[in-house]
Amino acid sequence: MINISQCYSTGTIKGVSKVGGLIGFCSNTTITDCYSIGNLEESPGWENAGYAREYLFRYFGGLIGTTSLGVITNCYSCGKVADVPYAGYTQYEYHGFMGPSEYGDENTVASLYFDVSKAGRTDNFAVAKSTQEMKQQNTFIGWDFIGIWRIGGGVNEGYPYLLFSYTPSEGLNVFIITDIGLKQVTEMYLITDMGLKKASQSNIIADTGLK
Repeated sequence: MINISQCYSTGTIKGVSKVGGLIGFCSNTTITDCYSIGNLEESPGWENAGYAREYLFRYFGGLIGTTSLGVITNCYSCGKVADVPYAGYTQYEYHGFMGPSEYGDENTVASLYFDVSKAGRTDNFAVAKSTQEMKQQNTFIGWDFIGIWRIGGGVNEGYPYLLFSYTPSEGLNVFIITDIGLKQVTEMYLITDMGLKKASQSNIIADTGLK
């Protein structure tokens, strides 16, 4: 089985079939701790592609177009899922998180979410949440917000992001516990004998001995 872990995408994805924010199609694959915040669009000029209509604009999903015999856990998507040129195919072919299995095989899924406000679609696999809910740590049940994920601090538009992918510009790596989960401190000030002093990670250690 193929393993895909701690991956993400942020750009706009275009296509005509099996289109996903991160993955278009896969089979026998474990996908965990991944996300996409990009939009999906139909490729322009599809009328001249030479394909019959029944093979076009199928299996669009915010994170995954379609998969079979997969295990998908702790993932989310929050992009817009295309403007559909054929209204009759809207609900079956376009999905907020993941399209149905092309071959009818079952997938094992757990703790998946998508921003229904942005996607404008329904989904049979992931839980629909509002944009506000998608920016709150307590939405993501069972996720590791210590070793894998972070949320807040003005990063990634407020959506969860992978810890490895972000380094604070000033090296200030301080978090506080709030009623909605961990939040990153973006500015800190120390009281000194000369008044308030803006702190970075380096002078916190130098001035107070904290690490």
